[in-house]
Amino acid sequence: MDLTLAVGPGCLVPRPETELLVLESRKHFRGGVFLDWGTGSGCLAAAILQDDHESRCIAVEKEPRAIMWAWKNLKKAGLLGRCLLWHSGDPGMVPIPDPGFEMIVANPPYISSGEISGLMPEVSLFEPSSALDGGFDGLDFYRLLFPWSRGALAPGGVLILEIGDDRQALEIEKIYSHFFSVESLVRDLNGISRILVLKKQSF
Repeated sequence: MDLTLAVGPGCLVPRPETELLVLESRKHFRGGVFLDWGTGSGCLAAAILQDDHESRCIAVEKEPRAIMWAWKNLKKAGLLGRCLLWHSGDPGMVPIPDPGFEMIVANPPYISSGEISGLMPEVSLFEPSSALDGGFDGLDFYRLLFPWSRGALAPGGVLILEIGDDRQALEIEKIYSHFFSVESLVRDLNGISRILVLKKQSF
């Protein structure tokens, strides 16, 4: 996405697959205020703010060390004036603009706890576990975010998420079907379900 990002301890190294999320935001974001949940290096917030010069962002992160890297990256890109960095792991503590966020984006921890040790060493040994571990089945984050984001999104707002694979896409559907309708499911270059675009239902 034409960004050079600094990363270090406590911060997940951005992966090429996450660029797909930015590409989907270009299709669905109507402008205004968006939320980047689990901002990490600030890569999503920076890329989307860079795309839309009138947009503003609240970038939420629970890892203090990652916030430091996000601050550095957003400052270097000249975007800090349009982005509020918010230290929290609780969605209920995040300020919500009126009438709500036009978009929520997230690349959450979605790997099952038992699978982390079997990942490539450069991931399992050096990436922060808080950015990888999604609980017993990898779905803890989605269970936390879906009910809250239903109320935090403006009418017609979208929730754009990175997910793990086809199996996870089916499991997540059991959770979000009560809150959202599907706009699209995007596959990566390996044909794996990777980006899920959901729209707030009107009822």
